[in-house]
Amino acid sequence: MLEITDEEIEHKLTSLREDDLSKDVLVPLLSAIYGARVEFCGGVNEKGRDILIHKKDELGDLEPIAVQVKKILPSSNSKSESFQQLLTQLNQAKTELVIDPETSDELKVKKLIFITPYCLKQRVIDAHKQVFIESKLNGVKIIDGYFLIRLLREKYPDLLSSLLKDEQIIKSFVSPQLTNEVLIKALNLGHVKNVCDIYCDIDFTFGNQRFAIDEYKKLICKQKSYPRRFDIEKFDKEILPFTDIEKLFTVSILDSASLKLAKETIEIHKSISTEIKKHRNTTKKLKKELDDYLKQPIFSEITGLYPNLDDFIELLSRKEITEHKDLSKYDEETIADYNLLISQARRARVGYNKSTLKVKQLRELQVSYNVTIEIKLDEVVSVFNDLSKEVRSLDSTQIFPSQQLDIISKLNSLILFFHKEMDNFSIKPLEKTDASNKSITLIDALFSKYNILLLGDAGSGKTTNLQVHAKRLYESNYDGIVIYSTLNEICKLQLNLSSEQDKYCLFGLLAKFLINLGIRKSVNELEYSLKNQKCVIILDSVDEAISSFPWVIKSMIDLSNGLSQGKIITSSRYTVEEISELGFLSLSLCPFNREQKSQFFKKWFDCSLGAESIMKHLAENPKLDDVVTNPLSATILATLQQHKIPLPSTEASLYKKRFELLTGLFDRFKGVHRSKLSPELLLEAAQYLAFEFHRKLKREFTRDLAIDCLNNSDIYLDQDENTHIIDELMSPCEIIQPSAEKLFSFGHLRFQEYLASREIQIRRDLILHKLLLSNWWHDVFYLFAQDARGIDWLVEDAISNDYSTEAKDILMLLISLRSEGEINKLNRKLRIALAREAKEKGFNDTQSEFEEINEYEDINEYEDINEYEDINEYEDINEYEDIN
Repeated sequence: MLEITDEEIEHKLTSLREDDLSKDVLVPLLSAIYGARVEFCGGVNEKGRDILIHKKDELGDLEPIAVQVKKILPSSNSKSESFQQLLTQLNQAKTELVIDPETSDELKVKKLIFITPYCLKQRVIDAHKQVFIESKLNGVKIIDGYFLIRLLREKYPDLLSSLLKDEQIIKSFVSPQLTNEVLIKALNLGHVKNVCDIYCDIDFTFGNQRFAIDEYKKLICKQKSYPRRFDIEKFDKEILPFTDIEKLFTVSILDSASLKLAKETIEIHKSISTEIKKHRNTTKKLKKELDDYLKQPIFSEITGLYPNLDDFIELLSRKEITEHKDLSKYDEETIADYNLLISQARRARVGYNKSTLKVKQLRELQVSYNVTIEIKLDEVVSVFNDLSKEVRSLDSTQIFPSQQLDIISKLNSLILFFHKEMDNFSIKPLEKTDASNKSITLIDALFSKYNILLLGDAGSGKTTNLQVHAKRLYESNYDGIVIYSTLNEICKLQLNLSSEQDKYCLFGLLAKFLINLGIRKSVNELEYSLKNQKCVIILDSVDEAISSFPWVIKSMIDLSNGLSQGKIITSSRYTVEEISELGFLSLSLCPFNREQKSQFFKKWFDCSLGAESIMKHLAENPKLDDVVTNPLSATILATLQQHKIPLPSTEASLYKKRFELLTGLFDRFKGVHRSKLSPELLLEAAQYLAFEFHRKLKREFTRDLAIDCLNNSDIYLDQDENTHIIDELMSPCEIIQPSAEKLFSFGHLRFQEYLASREIQIRRDLILHKLLLSNWWHDVFYLFAQDARGIDWLVEDAISNDYSTEAKDILMLLISLRSEGEINKLNRKLRIALAREAKEKGFNDTQSEFEEINEYEDINEYEDINEYEDINEYEDINEYEDIN
């Protein structure tokens, strides 16, 4: 049943007119309860009854029941006469006879019911005790709001759903989810907590902090303008970012002369396309004609050949097709028909070949045209620098948050624009201030008119902040539609749709989502409401959805463009490159500072000594302190402390301890033994499954699929044992968690990534470049590099297979996590590989490949190539002397 409070239902019932309450609620409810004919009798001739129930006894005789409905809310003032007056009307109903519609007999009312939608408090009942006593003596049943709501919940819940406003139904679905239940279940520790009870304000920065540019950067043009080539067939899409910036900032980016020439070229290109289309239609028509000739029985009868169409066209060029040796045995009419067929087919073939050749020539001509426009960046770079300065000074500017966000939104547009033009300017860092000094809060941004993209690392609090914002909207009685869901859950609804167009339309999928919640409207009605009414659509976790539904970014853009009064709030990890295409106002969540950590633990432990103990432990273990910077890691630490389990000292040991606990160690702490399998076997199986499902881009799977996965491995051979392993991973371990109907997952995506990272050390047969170059795997390798014995084999693979340049960013990140000695050694190897790849690709300026690897002033100190025995492509390292 919907999680709607009695107060909300009472408010809905009392807001209805008496007649509407009777006709729309009570008549269908009483019909369901009595299983009899129930009719509305209200109006001028009601005779003291608003509703009549034609109830029959066990022998089929009518026993009519009269119902009086009044929206009376008696006060505790016993002098109030309004409640007393109902007895008069009820007595009138008792004396009025009812005609049996089947027998025409006049019958007395057997029972009287009085209904009010208001919930009568005990003090009201006490004040009107005499009324209740007299009512009972006269056979009157009083049903107040409490009784009525219970009847609706028990007897007709669907009717109750139809009464509630759409936003109330949605709220009833979302409110129970606004807890850390999923995380706590995944941890298998502690009790569920409401996210609002432990919610802490998190600092944020504007823009995507993984981009190289923000308001604390100054841009310098490498050259005032540069020629940019555009794809003619995609010109309208590719030119749009430039024209949008021109309109937004009234600057000139596109050189007018080259733009004019480009438009002329595009028109020529279009005319050629029209000509190509005409010849292709001719070709298609002639091909159909030739196919008809081929299918004529006389051709195969005389030639004995059964060629396909292409071979038939080639045969028509040969003389022997009309000089068949057995042609003489046919009569003159047959020979004439055959010759006419071949003659007509040859004419069609000539026309077909001409049209085909013309299409080829036109395509070659079309390809020779290209569109190149001179892009002027100096003016727009100046605008960026001025706007960045203005944003940096906002904290000391006395203007409203909405005005500040307008300025920031403009800067966000410029950052998205320049991110794709990075090669054409250099970046100068400026002194950065503390993010906590910002006068605009995250609440300001989320309540603004802008579409919001909330960015952060795994466990940074993206989901928590979106859930809390949904709760704020519901509790503030926002006068529009509010939807909260994971984007993945919405996208999965496409699996039940047959229409290809509907599958990729988020409007239709959202409508289906609302219908599944219980909203009784058609898909078209709901789509219309979303497009034209006020709405806030909160769709969590783009990064998880895009792995299975690559079309989702385009559909999000279409959804945004289709909302006339609505907005979208979504979230993602930084690793999804396509999110920049959304064009939403980007906000990057910052790690917890020390004060926020303390606030989180104090809320968790209600200011007990538990919080002090954790903060002291973090102070004594700085490596752990550096990584416990978000709600996910803080929750794990708090649950360990809550159960008096020794706290870990590093991030790797934090996750390691969690899985050791789940596979059996925690049971030993409690002195129980629920698992029959060894922790080592369970953990090995979990790692294998996590890796395999991550490789298949899956977050969810069925129990049978998990069993099949183990059956197909070279580790587990006994099918019964594999079934037992999966069942124990589900319970008692709860490493595998139910996530939807008949579907399971590892809980938080970070847990799947950690388990997969443990498996990497074992899988030395991997095609690494496919994984290292995939954003989906970056966090897996990040976790792997923190705890692995060594990562030199990863770097060696990139070097020996010539993809060091492509994987440079991730390799540098992984190297930075290692010990100082290993960092120095691997950076030297990577520098050499980057230099070689740059030379082979013909780059003149290789310095740009090494700007971020700046630990060494002179590479000549590494002339002894023998130090790198497995990098054998180089005979003399001196050829790279001039790198620096």
